[in-house]
Amino acid sequence: MKQAQSQQRSLLISPQVSTATVSAAFDTLGADYATIQVAVGTRAAATQSSSVTIAITEADAATGSYTTFNSELSKAVAIGTSAQVAVFHVNLDGTRKRFLRVLSTPGTVATADAVGIAAIGVLDPEIRPSGTTGQGNVVVVA
Repeated sequence: MKQAQSQQRSLLISPQVSTATVSAAFDTLGADYATIQVAVGTRAAATQSSSVTIAITEADAATGSYTTFNSELSKAVAIGTSAQVAVFHVNLDGTRKRFLRVLSTPGTVATADAVGIAAIGVLDPEIRPSGTTGQGNVVVVA
């Protein structure tokens, strides 16, 4: 079996333009590794700079209290004039809680806050990235 055939993909955040915080949780039961891919669009105002903070948190239940388990999984991504992908790899080695949540918080520049965003969660019992080449503009392996 090819590695990609064992992956389970979920659309966590459907493509949308938002000025508000957006989040989505997903169940990692049965997976050894998770990859969260967050597509970030361009900023609304070419003359303004802004960022979006993307954080991966965990909880024991889908509606539970989510906490940060690794500060490297909270990144401020600069919103530029071209779209980019932020990629987070999480080892679900038995020390992680069952549910992960991706949380996107836009910056504070009013004219640049509306940013297009989408997120996909990929669960795989065998994914072991050997590097970060070709995996996105912003890559975090934790």
